[in-house]
Amino acid sequence: MYSNARTMNTSVRTFGVPGKGRIVSNPIDENALSLPAEIVPARPGAGAGLMELLSAFAASMDAWPGALFQLSEADLGKVVSTMLTVVGRAENVAALATSDALTRGTVTGSTATGAPGWVAQVARGVDPVVVHRVGGVGRDCADPKNRVVAQCLAEGSASVPAAAVALREVPRVVRQLPCADRDDMFLRYLSLSHFGPRALKELSTRIIGQFAPEQLMRDEETQQQCEAALVRPARWDGPVRSRPVRGPRSDGETRPVVPLGADTTDLPRRPRPQQRHG
Repeated sequence: MYSNARTMNTSVRTFGVPGKGRIVSNPIDENALSLPAEIVPARPGAGAGLMELLSAFAASMDAWPGALFQLSEADLGKVVSTMLTVVGRAENVAALATSDALTRGTVTGSTATGAPGWVAQVARGVDPVVVHRVGGVGRDCADPKNRVVAQCLAEGSASVPAAAVALREVPRVVRQLPCADRDDMFLRYLSLSHFGPRALKELSTRIIGQFAPEQLMRDEETQQQCEAALVRPARWDGPVRSRPVRGPRSDGETRPVVPLGADTTDLPRRPRPQQRHG
């Protein structure tokens, strides 16, 4: 389906829209925009051996804290670098494993409502943000249209956070650029993985602002309306003398729960305890 012959022969390229100028002002490495290699199936029996290595590596995590004082300064730096690299690659493998579970029907046959829910079931105790990200990327990578993203994750040229942004932003940008190639756009986004997800979102803003400024203005207006709705206090239009809804208190009693901005002058007050005289 893909061929390595489809590479960028220029350091900067327009997205197929004549007369519009260039989007990317900084040169991009040509090799970073080449299509990744196909995922080659491993030899028979490799899976069982990798599972043994995985169990041994997971078990070794408990021994590392007590052995760090034995390491040299250079070794400590190597441990930090290797561990963080392993974390990123492990998240890639987790997303690809989720994609494979979807293709096999494992997720459908489980009690989970979707890929993120299935990841939450099999990886209890993991940060929910990571669980949702891995599940979402795994779900999207199961779609053949996003095959290039799965290949980039497999070879380690992209991270799961960058893939999550690319899978969300590229379809939105392609709708504004009918002449753009979907795979080429994915490669452009994923080649900037080292700049972080925020830079990828800013790239979408630049592209849409140059080729579809009207859409950008509508998106900004929608965002401002959402932000205003979060900041502005709710308005209470209900009757003031209606019976208030009561909520639980920490001491076991109930108290009125009134919407923000309501007039509470006529709400019933909690009776004060009578003082005993004498």
